[in-house]
Amino acid sequence: MATFNIKLDKRLTKGEEKHHLTVRVSNKREIIYLRLGPKMSVKEYEAIFKKVSYNSNIDNVKKRYDKYLERAKKIFPLVVPFDSSKFRVLYFDKNYVPGAVISETDKICGSIKY
Repeated sequence: MATFNIKLDKRLTKGEEKHHLTVRVSNKREIIYLRLGPKMSVKEYEAIFKKVSYNSNIDNVKKRYDKYLERAKKIFPLVVPFDSSKFRVLYFDKNYVPGAVISETDKICGSIKY
């Protein structure tokens, strides 16, 4: 069972004020950090992801980043057996739509003969 979280990656930015925002995928003992691009301070991260907000701007930002999390959750079951390099390629491929892919077992289960 894998877990998916949005975290600040503080591993390589020691002493800096801002850190990269990442999607952290933890599968058994393997941990993958998928960098999302922007850097955030710890205060910004806590205001958006840790506290309950009543500000619509903060809610919109959180919803935008939740889409990245949902994308990782949709791609994960399609990579069987799990391979972190293949997962990274599919995750960062802009043309890849995880909902549009149908596996062979889904085709068989959805047929009339099944």
